[in-house]
Amino acid sequence: MARRQFVSTSMGTCSKMETTQRTVYHPFFFIALLLTFSLCAREGAGVDCYAFARTKGLHFNNFSVPSICTSDTGYCVYKRFITDGLVSTRYLCEIFAEVSIFDRCPGNTTSDRYIKICCETDHCNNLTMTLPIEAATLSTELTITTAAPPRNDSLIPAIIVPLLTVAALLVMIALCVICFFCYRKPKKRATIVVQKVEEYMEEVTMTSGDGGGKPFLQQRTIAREIQLKESIGCGKYGDVYHGKWRGEDFAVKVFRSFDEKSWFRETQIYNQYLLPHENILGYMAADITSKSDDMTQLWLITHFHKNGSLYDYLCNNESITKHQAARLLLSTVQGVVHLHTEIQGAHKKKPAIAHRDIKSKNILVKSNGDCCIADFGMAVVQEFSGTKVNFPSNPRQGTKRYMAPEVLNLSINMGNFESFKKVDIYALGLVMWEICLQWETDGVVDPYQIPFQDMVQPDPSFEEMRDVVYVQKMRPPLPNRWQGDELLSNIAAIIDEAWHDLADARLTALRIRKNLQSAMDDEGKIMA
Repeated sequence: MARRQFVSTSMGTCSKMETTQRTVYHPFFFIALLLTFSLCAREGAGVDCYAFARTKGLHFNNFSVPSICTSDTGYCVYKRFITDGLVSTRYLCEIFAEVSIFDRCPGNTTSDRYIKICCETDHCNNLTMTLPIEAATLSTELTITTAAPPRNDSLIPAIIVPLLTVAALLVMIALCVICFFCYRKPKKRATIVVQKVEEYMEEVTMTSGDGGGKPFLQQRTIAREIQLKESIGCGKYGDVYHGKWRGEDFAVKVFRSFDEKSWFRETQIYNQYLLPHENILGYMAADITSKSDDMTQLWLITHFHKNGSLYDYLCNNESITKHQAARLLLSTVQGVVHLHTEIQGAHKKKPAIAHRDIKSKNILVKSNGDCCIADFGMAVVQEFSGTKVNFPSNPRQGTKRYMAPEVLNLSINMGNFESFKKVDIYALGLVMWEICLQWETDGVVDPYQIPFQDMVQPDPSFEEMRDVVYVQKMRPPLPNRWQGDELLSNIAAIIDEAWHDLADARLTALRIRKNLQSAMDDEGKIMA
């Protein structure tokens, strides 16, 4: 299978950008140039005006047909007046030598028998006006301005035309500036990202190594030596490949160029905050790497699990046994417990972490049937002082289908770390429901569904989920057959408390684990 690469093309042209910057003019150069040009054009050249005169069918001023003249003062003139009972209309260019000092523009005049309009833009005197006295006393033929231009029966103030010209000029300037920065911004941004990543890798991966990653040099060695095989998954923010390194299988997540912040955060969580745990996806290395054609990629290298995600596992199995379901449930809950728990050890410590995007696609199934939690690009961390929440600088949002009511209602307390743990518990309840749905009892099993599958569209909007979850307070249905199985019935009660509408009424991850273990012990210790 051909290997696909998703890379940031902007990063690969950083060196070229540095060369071409010397010949790229600053945007304000273009602004000054345009303004200078417009001013020079106004002062050094005349204005084109309509030139035409007509009184009762007789032509004046040697203009037998409508034509164009050029004003050397920069003004066009429109006149309409009554002389000896006849209505005359004139379209003129103001010529400095031919106009008396008392009749020069600017200056508009309007009376019952005389109208004079001065304006300053090309063809602005192409007007048609009516004297107040005309309608009552005259039946004289009205003047036809030109053969082609449309009629304009109302006066356009002379100030409108210059304003429109200035507005058009400003639009042109804005477009020039936007195009200039759009051309430059991706390259500049790519340079900054690469510099930050390089600095971060050197700073973070050369620490004491409390997280699950390898030392700095070994991480870079793995990234440079690993061989990508087939694609095993793709998503909105990245693609996952099967990789081989020294005969061992690994998963390589290649982040899309616009989501480097998720890569940055997930690498930070693994290297600085997380301790290795059997129910957390094992981390090996992270690096930026350049492939052919100078294309830069952001890699996260983790353990490989051929069963894929929990979503894939449930879709590919028509049913699961009680033993399989119990392992999936308990191991998933144990992973959440590990995340939510602060650990203060003599040599190693871990702050409390909230995932914020728990769903069946972010949980992997290991070969022994246990689950491990993955994807920490949105995780928040509670500092050891307990007074501060460490947020990722990441514009990503969680999966709308798994969002808790308080998130959909925008009422979540962002300054309280406990709020994010309760959001995780709500999503955990939905994942537990997905597992139990495939649980076969007495030869009966329900077809696999994602939460709210029959209630919302395949890709629901935020408003749609808010209406279903918060307004209507709906949840996925609990099948009646669950009540006929004691263990399933007890787990259904746990699920119901996990996705409770009130965040404070939800169980903690630790309490869910204890209740699950107790229910399984009563069933006959099926986990043994």
